[in-house]
Amino acid sequence: MKNILFVIPTMRMGGAEKALVSLLNSLDPNRIKADVFLFEHGGVLQNQIPDWVTILPEDAVTRAMTLELRTYWRDLLRRGRIAAAAARLWISIRSPLRARLGMKPVSSWETVSKHIAPLPGRYDVAIGFLEGFADFFVLDKTDAAKKIAWIHSDLGTQQTTETDAESYRQFDSVATITEACKESFIGSIGVPENKVYVIRNIVSSEQILKMANEENPNWKEDVPHIVTVGRLEYQKGSDIGLEACRLLAEKNVEFCWHFIGTGSLIDKLRSKSAQYGLVERCVFEGQKENPYPYMKRAEILVQPSRVEGKSIVLDEAKILGKAIVAADYPSVSDQIENGVTGVVAATSPEALAEQIIRLIDDPALRKKLEKNSREAACDTTEQELKKFYGLIEN
Repeated sequence: MKNILFVIPTMRMGGAEKALVSLLNSLDPNRIKADVFLFEHGGVLQNQIPDWVTILPEDAVTRAMTLELRTYWRDLLRRGRIAAAAARLWISIRSPLRARLGMKPVSSWETVSKHIAPLPGRYDVAIGFLEGFADFFVLDKTDAAKKIAWIHSDLGTQQTTETDAESYRQFDSVATITEACKESFIGSIGVPENKVYVIRNIVSSEQILKMANEENPNWKEDVPHIVTVGRLEYQKGSDIGLEACRLLAEKNVEFCWHFIGTGSLIDKLRSKSAQYGLVERCVFEGQKENPYPYMKRAEILVQPSRVEGKSIVLDEAKILGKAIVAADYPSVSDQIENGVTGVVAATSPEALAEQIIRLIDDPALRKKLEKNSREAACDTTEQELKKFYGLIEN
């Protein structure tokens, strides 16, 4: 039996978090002993971690040094960690200042790690399940015979410091979620190809369909409902979605758009929604432990992201047979065949609104996309589990 550690910052609603829940619920407890270390306890998905998995105690300093400054900085001061608080504040000032001055970014982990204690215990395998601090924590703060970094996005499209790149070269193996992410990672980081593996996110059709029937949202029947599931962040394009809402309203389109998730843009988006007079048409539902009834109920699912690795939401939407409108981010063609299993629009409010109107006005096209989407869905559990066991055991 392998003794495995998984490290991820939180269990808030997100693609990597959902992927970890799916993986843990698919593993064989007779084959794996699993611990999970979270920088922060209490995320909406935490109670979906199976009972046989041990959730390790939270470390307050690790949490404060790695998560939102405005939430946890005072906690460092209350604990008398003056140097740590100063370091955390300096990072928050330095990064935007260097960007404004056109200077290259520097690694924040070098500064953060000095104030974080190593994790006790010895493991056969330690896995950082999200790029960035979770990966670097595994590399520097855990004791394991094998260390694996798990990449859920296209690092080739992001600024990676040479210090961080050198850290990734020290891992025994790296898992990515698509071939495109693998190629981009190898090209940008310079890790040998034989150390990098593709293990797609596990998506269980049976579980999703079961959870989709657990409730029925009480929505108006006389308007088309649109759903977007994801963090309210710049990367996820929630601001683009809101602007598309405004354009739909200006064109007198009947609709109600539900945003499921939360994030740093929530206050700004709510303010703009009120400014545009969209409070009734643009609904911020907050985090949902089970978003599938909302996805199932919607006529259209919109993915306005600027950047994605491999979107779990799109795989889930296919299982639920949804008509999908997705922004044209670099890896979207890995999941959506334009005009067949969904519609791909330019990454702009105007293009998204145009395609949404097209689907609202053309029920036959919508039904065609729903049928094709459902037929293209696949349950990835068995094949990806084989890859996972091979990665940790060989």
